[in-house]
Amino acid sequence: MRVEGPDWSSFLSVGHHKLPLRLCASQRLCVKSGARRAVKSGIRNRKPKSAILAIFLCIACSHEAPHLQVVEAPKLDPGWSALKSDDATVTLGIPPTFHNALLRETPIEIQPTQQVAPPDPDTDLSVPPPTPPPTDDANQKLMDSLNNMQTGLQDGMYKQTLADMQKKGYLVWAWQNGRAPAGEERTQMSVKKIPAPGSDLDQIGKEARVGMGGSATNATTEKINLPIGPAMKVTTDFQNRIGDQVTEIRYLLLDGNDEYIVRFYAENGKEQIQPISDSVMETLRITPKA
Repeated sequence: MRVEGPDWSSFLSVGHHKLPLRLCASQRLCVKSGARRAVKSGIRNRKPKSAILAIFLCIACSHEAPHLQVVEAPKLDPGWSALKSDDATVTLGIPPTFHNALLRETPIEIQPTQQVAPPDPDTDLSVPPPTPPPTDDANQKLMDSLNNMQTGLQDGMYKQTLADMQKKGYLVWAWQNGRAPAGEERTQMSVKKIPAPGSDLDQIGKEARVGMGGSATNATTEKINLPIGPAMKVTTDFQNRIGDQVTEIRYLLLDGNDEYIVRFYAENGKEQIQPISDSVMETLRITPKA
């Protein structure tokens, strides 16, 4: 009986049986000790099913899945707003410098203008001016067409943003106000959930360092405590291949067999996310579905 391969794709071998497992350090120690006992008692050769069951029970008792706490809603600072996922399981407070990525901007209605002649200095101002002629129908139709075009463009942008959000798996997504400079990605923050059975914070923190841009050796990790529970903060700051300074901060949380990733990202603007990321995380609330 042995455990082979990295943590992501370890295989537990019992006789001719191989089972995929993702093990933490304490679980690997438990399996090794269980293996020695199994070999001594002849379980490996005689009762592979019993050995498998025994090891699963050992793993279950040695590693209890962490759970986040459900706490009261935060008191947001003036100007901040609460961003909530569609399924109402995630709420995040965002500062006034950011907005919901799915927010539809209020269209500016285009109105035809009337050409008014300057007043005649000899005109009697006590007499009301004549009623202006009605707007030309062709002019009004042009204005209506421009307004409809503007609404159509906004609808298209909303649908594209929604599709991108679903593709990335984001539960909530916020952008910095204004437009990003040409060639740069928006300054943003997001929350996503992925399955992570059998994980621990040290493990997912190490994996995040490898998956983030730049050198993994330059990334920093720090365990922090949030109102809803412990988290791992991973920060990287590096220059990409075209010379932009990229700053990324991830907060990793575990709840049962799920991992929540809160990501802050900026190009050439780390001052837009570094001072606020910890404060934003204090407002994070997660209420898993019953």
